[in-house]
Amino acid sequence: MFLPTAWGQESSGPDNAERSEQPDTSFTYRGQLLRHGAPMSDLVDFELTLWDTAEDGNQIGQPQWVIGHYVIDGLFSLTLDFGPDAFGTEPRWLEITVLSSADTEPVTLAPRQRIAATPLALYALNSPQTPNVGDAQMIRSGNDSASGATRESGITGAPGRDGRNGRLIHDGVRGGDDQLQDPTADPLWNENGSDIYFDTGNVGIGTNTPSNPLQVENANANGTAIVGWARSSGSNTGVYGLASGGSGTGVYGLAKATSNTTTFGGRFESRSNVGRGVFGIASAHASTPTYGGWFQSNSSKGRGIQGFASSATGKTYGGLFQSNSDQGYGLYAYAGANTGTNYALYAKTRSPDGYAGFFAGGRNYFQGNVGIGTTNPAVPLHTTGAVTFESGWRLEPTAGSPNLIGGHVSNSVEDGLEGVTIAGGGYQGTANTVTDYGDYGTIGGGYDNHVSGYAASVSGGSTNTASSRFSTVSGGSANTADGLESTVSGGSSNHAEGAYAVVSGGSANVANGLTSTVAGGWLNATSADWSTVSGGWGNAATYDGSTVSGGYRNEASDLYSTVSGGSTNVASGPYSTASGGSGNAASRSYSTASGGRQNTASGDKSTVSGGASNAASDLYSTVSGGSTNVASGEYATVSGGYRNEASDQFSTVSGGSDNTASGGFSTVSGGRKNAASGTYSTVSGGSYNTASGSNSTVAGGLENSAVGPASFAAGTRAKAIHDGTFVWGDHSSQSDVESSRTYEWTIRSTGGVRFFTSIDLSTGATLAPGGSSWSAVSDRNRKEHFEPLDSREVLRKVSAIPMTTWNYKSQDPSIRHMGPMAQDFSAAFGLGADELRINTIDADGVALAAIQGLHSLVVEQESIIDAQADRIDSLEDRLEILEKQLNLPAIQSNSIPGGAR
Repeated sequence: MFLPTAWGQESSGPDNAERSEQPDTSFTYRGQLLRHGAPMSDLVDFELTLWDTAEDGNQIGQPQWVIGHYVIDGLFSLTLDFGPDAFGTEPRWLEITVLSSADTEPVTLAPRQRIAATPLALYALNSPQTPNVGDAQMIRSGNDSASGATRESGITGAPGRDGRNGRLIHDGVRGGDDQLQDPTADPLWNENGSDIYFDTGNVGIGTNTPSNPLQVENANANGTAIVGWARSSGSNTGVYGLASGGSGTGVYGLAKATSNTTTFGGRFESRSNVGRGVFGIASAHASTPTYGGWFQSNSSKGRGIQGFASSATGKTYGGLFQSNSDQGYGLYAYAGANTGTNYALYAKTRSPDGYAGFFAGGRNYFQGNVGIGTTNPAVPLHTTGAVTFESGWRLEPTAGSPNLIGGHVSNSVEDGLEGVTIAGGGYQGTANTVTDYGDYGTIGGGYDNHVSGYAASVSGGSTNTASSRFSTVSGGSANTADGLESTVSGGSSNHAEGAYAVVSGGSANVANGLTSTVAGGWLNATSADWSTVSGGWGNAATYDGSTVSGGYRNEASDLYSTVSGGSTNVASGPYSTASGGSGNAASRSYSTASGGRQNTASGDKSTVSGGASNAASDLYSTVSGGSTNVASGEYATVSGGYRNEASDQFSTVSGGSDNTASGGFSTVSGGRKNAASGTYSTVSGGSYNTASGSNSTVAGGLENSAVGPASFAAGTRAKAIHDGTFVWGDHSSQSDVESSRTYEWTIRSTGGVRFFTSIDLSTGATLAPGGSSWSAVSDRNRKEHFEPLDSREVLRKVSAIPMTTWNYKSQDPSIRHMGPMAQDFSAAFGLGADELRINTIDADGVALAAIQGLHSLVVEQESIIDAQADRIDSLEDRLEILEKQLNLPAIQSNSIPGGAR
């Protein structure tokens, strides 16, 4: 915000010759312009309007514009003229609108400023009560005030200002109040109110050939050309120089002496606490070079300019120079001698709070080397002692590398340390500090950070500590890097305590082992060498080489053990792994619990892949999944299911429920409540099945038992209780079907039995339900290549085949059989697949064909017998007749063979 402060108004007054006819209605308005409570210095555009009330009201006269007025330390002085009718007996208010370089829009200041009495004197010179005032003149009498405008019958005017005074001294022109002179006595000088001026040529002091409007020269070896001395208090200027042309110099001082004497191109002093020894301004905005001040000394011990502000208090300037040109110089100081110790610019202050040189805004350029604390700089910037910059930087020299300190003034480096850098940050009570062994330590910023280790660093954040050699905290809050070359990258309350340990981020994490790492998360800890926790919450890697990748409250507590994630998992065996899940434990060497819940791999190299409440408790045992499964034998496996157990070496339960493989190499493939207790025994599935014989098998079904070695049972309630037996029972009965002897094949199939010997099921044999023999396929539609046969020839061949009784060599000799040999049968008929077997259908066919042949013989014989019987009957009839004729006894007919028909 702006705050204008009026210091007063005064009339500039008219020229004597014109005062009675055309009075000058202009006046000077002075004030102070503040921005945010501080005096501003800037080029400002002003718009001023006159009003008849403090708010609203009517505007008086035309607006007054002042463009590009330079305000210095808030002070401005403006000449205003609102015309002859602007002021009367009524009060007036001035409204001020400003536009500075920092504004995008004009700003109207509030409130309006009331105009005091001085401008109203303009009204008195032209008021109705004093008309036709003429013949006015300036009357001076020593130090008395000038009288007002009068005439014989006029009214005495208001008292005028004191006249200007001055005197000449040998050094040139010196302003003061020692004696009174009247410059108007010289006809070359003119008067304008309280001002005098000379406009017919140049003025020379110390020279009769001036080439400038005012040229002051002093030929003395130790003389001064111009002394500008502002002795009064307040804002004053010893010398004011203005160059408003295209290429000019506001103040130009030249000391020509080249001898080994101390000369000054200009020497200026202000004893006011707000004064200026010299104020040079070049106001031209042209592109040609202009100079607010030009000062030159050609002496080998001279000074182009010496500005001296002798007041021990207040804001004073030894010299203030300004150029508004885009190619101008606010101050140009030049020492022309080529030898000796001379100064183009020499600035000095006696006040401990003063500034010998003050440079603000833009850029500063120094050619050659710059020395601070040394008169013989050997490098572009050469300092001795500590250096403090206004921005907060301090440069502390040491025997070796200097310390560079920035930020709050309370930031500090312990005495005796070197090469330390504090780039910034800190504030009162929470400073950044480097102590103890912190040589070459670094704090980049933040606050309350501390470095105490050699070449350790804290990049930023708050309350971080790097206390060991080469340790690093990159940021965050309350982090500590205590181990050799340890690192905390960020987060809060993290600690890297082991050598080369790393905490990448998160909160409340601890890396306490050699080269251990916590990548992030919360409340994670590594307490052994090479251990790692990648993230999560409450995880711990407590043994060398152990790893927890993430999750919640997981622990890897043995050599190279690993927990990949999940919650409350434990890998407590060497090289053990818990991949995830919850509540899983891998407690032996190389054991693995891959996932699931509450699983335990407690055997060496055992594995639980997943599921819940599973246990693999022996060497190389495995539970792949499911629930409440146990693999308790070496190399035992439970693939899944519920409450299954493989308890002997190499035993397997593939799935199902409540199954047990308790024999070595035994297997239960699935089902429910099955048991394989014999060595190499197998239950493929079903329920309540038992394979208790070695190498026994239950293919499935219900309540089957394979008790004998190598026995086989399947179906329902099949009991293979003898060695090598095969028993299959259908589901037609709740009673058992059992083997009756070893190596027996027993089937209960109340629905019959079928065997097929072709792909299309067109050939085979069938045992019908309730039947006792096999039925072979003999369908005409399934036969081809029919050939007729001679049944009597078949009968003859059958009659020719040897028939014997015999026993199989594989059977007991007491078991007898009857029939031909296959070789004889094949030789006689050429039937069957080979000459070693007789197919029952072939034997049946041969028998039937032989019967047909026999039948044809019988029919033929019956025909002969019938013919013979008829002949006998005829003979008997003839005999009976003959006997009757001969009277012989009768012969019985049934005595004749074949006679009864």
